[in-house]
Amino acid sequence: MANYTLVFGIALLINVVVTLRSSEYWERRCAAAAAAAAAAKKKKKKKKTSRDGTDEDDDDDDGGGDMENALLPNRASSSDDVNTEDKPTASSTKEERDKTKHASLLRRYLAVYLLAVLSDWLQGPYVYALYDAYGYSQHDIAVLFVTGFGSSMVFGSFVGGMADQCGRRKFVLLFSVMYGASCLTKHMPDFRILMLGRLLGGISTSLLFSVFDAWLIRAHSDSGIDRRYLSKSFSSASYGNSVVAVGAGLLADRAAGANSIRPFFQSGRGDVDEDGSSSPNYDSSVYLGGYLNPFDIALLALVLCGFLAAALWEENYGDSSSGNDNGNGNGGEGGSHKDGGNTNINTNSSSSSNNNDQGRRRWYDALRNASIATWRNADVLLCGLISSLFEGSMYIFVFMWTPALTSLSSSSSSSPPPPPGDEETITHDEAAATAATEGENDKSLPFGLIFSTFMVCCMAGSSLFSILSDTPMRIEVMAVGVLFVSSLSMVIIVASSSDTVTLCGMSAFETCVGMYWPIMGTMKGVIVPEDKRAAIYNLFRIPLNLIVLTSLLINLTPTAAFVANAVMLGCATALQVKLAKRRSNMATAVIAAKKMSVEDEEVDEEMKKSLLALSKKKEVEMGGGGGGEDTNMP
Repeated sequence: MANYTLVFGIALLINVVVTLRSSEYWERRCAAAAAAAAAAKKKKKKKKTSRDGTDEDDDDDDGGGDMENALLPNRASSSDDVNTEDKPTASSTKEERDKTKHASLLRRYLAVYLLAVLSDWLQGPYVYALYDAYGYSQHDIAVLFVTGFGSSMVFGSFVGGMADQCGRRKFVLLFSVMYGASCLTKHMPDFRILMLGRLLGGISTSLLFSVFDAWLIRAHSDSGIDRRYLSKSFSSASYGNSVVAVGAGLLADRAAGANSIRPFFQSGRGDVDEDGSSSPNYDSSVYLGGYLNPFDIALLALVLCGFLAAALWEENYGDSSSGNDNGNGNGGEGGSHKDGGNTNINTNSSSSSNNNDQGRRRWYDALRNASIATWRNADVLLCGLISSLFEGSMYIFVFMWTPALTSLSSSSSSSPPPPPGDEETITHDEAAATAATEGENDKSLPFGLIFSTFMVCCMAGSSLFSILSDTPMRIEVMAVGVLFVSSLSMVIIVASSSDTVTLCGMSAFETCVGMYWPIMGTMKGVIVPEDKRAAIYNLFRIPLNLIVLTSLLINLTPTAAFVANAVMLGCATALQVKLAKRRSNMATAVIAAKKMSVEDEEVDEEMKKSLLALSKKKEVEMGGGGGGEDTNMP
């Protein structure tokens, strides 16, 4: 059996080292060490210069010059220090200003975002347990879960477009209200009320994974901060998300075990089964305590999230006048007009037509426009397919890691090792069957410790991204590496019959998950057009929800699930390679175009100089041919 405590300790140590390396403390230490080294080098050079001046003055037998020559270098260096250090450059001033703006923006964003993900993490572990405590069968519970993912797929597809048009902060407030209402429905075991809660929860999940990111990207653009700070924001959000997940797990576990679930208002059950037992389908009672406590804490977090969003966030929209709004991934340059005289005419006519269109705007127009923009832009389409494949494999991993580790742990602890030469590879399915026949109980595994290990690996991945983002490595190339390692980790999980090796493969995948979120957030921020951002983000979730629903409906075994994950991640890696080549070619073309424009300007300047020199020469020749008499005139 794997030593889960040792694996957790190793993951925690790696996380501490990587986090320290990516922190501002490390940057300050490195800057101080570099400054000290430069000062020591300068001091050594001063001593050498002073010594050389003293030797020359000794040869001249001039005692008064020794003191003066020894002090001159110090005076010069001190004046240089004043000129270079006391007068900051414009670039350093802008850097400090960007840091201040980014720190303020990040604090405001994380204050709201972390409360939102806290409410989500608090509910996750106890949804199934609550339904089971209400007495529902596995089929009924599966129907409820499928309803949630279906709601996210159907309603979330056009809710994002409405957020772009009506305001993203408004829909963050709507998220808080809807997710809070979903928490309240958990207090009633009536199947119809629970179904309504799953519908609200599905829409809220779509808003959580689209509107928050869209608001952050637009806020970065409006504040005028350098684009590289966007990667830092996503990295900080991913790291904070992992920290909140660990804390939410501990808090929810303590809250759920504080007391038992009990009826606050009890009524007779309206549905009776054929055997005479009561069914919870139409129970109008209200329950409190037990597994409901985490949902009550999540409700408080959502209320605070809404208040902070209203107080700290400004409203922003999917404005086509900012960012890469044309959908071609060129940063909005495609929408510029070369004919300055006709710009106002085109703007006025288009604005009047837009006003007329707004009166006839239908609820599905945003979804239709987002679909057209995604289909016409290969970069946006590739980005959506990659995110759907990776996040779909991540959801399947969440469903399957528990039975996979349980089966391997049960088979390794119950069966003696085979004699040498008789080893056979044990699949996850065979191990699960062995565990079922021998009646092994999955409670022997420390699931809380394993979950904490995964979250620590996510934190390490976020910190590793922060380190790599300061290097010249392009974000698309970084994504290729992350997707390839993710696919390789799934291959290790499938091929391994050891619970220790399987756990290490799962930890590697979770590290890639921690790197994936800031990488994909940054790529989407560059590629997806601003005016359709939230709508396209939710459009990306349609194939994702199809993958999740398919995995739930066909009842995959652990081995088949991880094989499917390996295939999906391999396809995502190939698509990311194609996207990286496209973005590299585009960047090369832009650089070449700028270089050609500079060369053309230089050629034009040379031509102007040549024409000017030629005209002057002709003037001189003309003046020399008939100017003899003119020069003698008074």
